[in-house]
Amino acid sequence: MQKEQVVKFRRCGIVVLLALLVMGGFADVAVKPPFDADAFIQRALEVTPSTSKDEMDSLDKAVRDNGKAVADAVAVRLADKSAKEDDKVKYVWLLGLAKQNSSVPLMLDVFKTSNPTSLLHMVTSRALIEIGGDEVGALFLENYRKNKAKMDDDRKFDAMQELAMLKYAPAVKDAEEFLKIDSGRYYWQVYFIFGLFDDLAVPMLCEKLNDSDALVRTNALGAIRFLMPESTDMTKALLKRMEVEKDPVIRYQLVETIEWNMIAQGKKGQQELRETFSRFLESEDKDSSAAKFMRETLASESDPPEGMREKSKPDSGRFEAAYKTIMDSGVHLSYSQEAANDILYCATRKDVPKLKELRRRALYRQSDECFYDYRKLTRIINWVLAWAPETGRDKQ
Repeated sequence: MQKEQVVKFRRCGIVVLLALLVMGGFADVAVKPPFDADAFIQRALEVTPSTSKDEMDSLDKAVRDNGKAVADAVAVRLADKSAKEDDKVKYVWLLGLAKQNSSVPLMLDVFKTSNPTSLLHMVTSRALIEIGGDEVGALFLENYRKNKAKMDDDRKFDAMQELAMLKYAPAVKDAEEFLKIDSGRYYWQVYFIFGLFDDLAVPMLCEKLNDSDALVRTNALGAIRFLMPESTDMTKALLKRMEVEKDPVIRYQLVETIEWNMIAQGKKGQQELRETFSRFLESEDKDSSAAKFMRETLASESDPPEGMREKSKPDSGRFEAAYKTIMDSGVHLSYSQEAANDILYCATRKDVPKLKELRRRALYRQSDECFYDYRKLTRIINWVLAWAPETGRDKQ
C-alpha cells in the first residue's frame, strides 16, 4: 500500500510539474510585449544613409514578422494629405516590405498622383513590383503603351524591365520589339528583359526563331541560350530551325542549345539527343564547328561523373537553409559559396522553381556581374534536371 502511494505521489508530482511548465509557457507568451506599430514606424522614419546594417536588418525582420500590423498603421499615415514627401517615401518602402495585397489600392493612388520623375514615384513603383499582382501589371502595361512613343530608349527599357519583374504575361507580346535592338551594343537588354520574364517568354521566343528578320532570330536565340529552358516544345522549335538554318555560326549555337535542352529531359532525352546528332552528322559539313561539337557530344559519357553522383544527396532542410542564405545575400554566390554547393547537391526536380526564382533575383542587381551568378544557377538547374535524384532518370 505504501509503495502504491509513493507511485501515486510521483505521478501527481509529474502532472504538477508539467502543468507548471505549461503555465510558465503561457506566462511567457502573456508577458511578451505586443508589437507597437507606431513606435516601429517612428524608428523607420529615423533611417538615414548612415544607419547601420544591423539596424536595417532588424527593421526588415520586424516588418516581415508583423506585416499586416505595419501595413495597417502605415496606411493611415500615408493617406494623410499633410504628410511630408520624404516620409511618404519611407511609408511606401515599408509597405513594399510588408507585402500586403490590401496596400495596393493606396499605393496605386500614390503611383498615379506622384511626379513620374520623383523618388517617391520610383520607390512606389519598386514596392508595387515586390507585391505584384494583375492589377499592378495592368496599370504598368497601360502606362507603357500610352507613353512609350514619348520615351527615350533607356526609359522604354526600364519600363519593360519593370513589367518583366512583375512577370505580367500580357506584356510579353510588347517585349517583342526588344528583339530588334542592336545585339552587339545592347545585348544586356535582351538578357534582363527575357531573363526576368523567364518561362513566360519561351513560346514567343520559339516563334521568333523563324522570323524573317535575321536580327530578330539572332536575339531570340540569344535569349533562349541565356534562359536554357527545359521544354519539349523548345526542342521541337530548335530542331525545326536547324533543318533550314544556313549560317554556320548560328548552326553551332543551335546544336549547343539543343544539347543543353535535351540533356535536361533526363535519360530519354539524352538518348534522343544522340540519335538526333547522329542523324544531323549524315548531312553536316564534317569540318564545321557544329559537326565537331556533335561528334564530341557523341563521344562523351552519358552519365554524370561518379563523384557528383556520390555527393548528390537530397536534403530539403539543407536546401531551404541554403536558399534563404543566397536570397538574403542578394544572390551574390561569391558571398555564399557553401550555400551554392548545398543547393547543387541537395536539390531535386521539385526545387527547380525556387532555383529559377533565385536566378531571376540575381538580375535585380542590374549589373553586368550579375550575369555570372545567373549563368552559374542555370548550370545548377540544368544539372539538377538531368542528373539529380528524384528526376526519374533511372526509371525511364
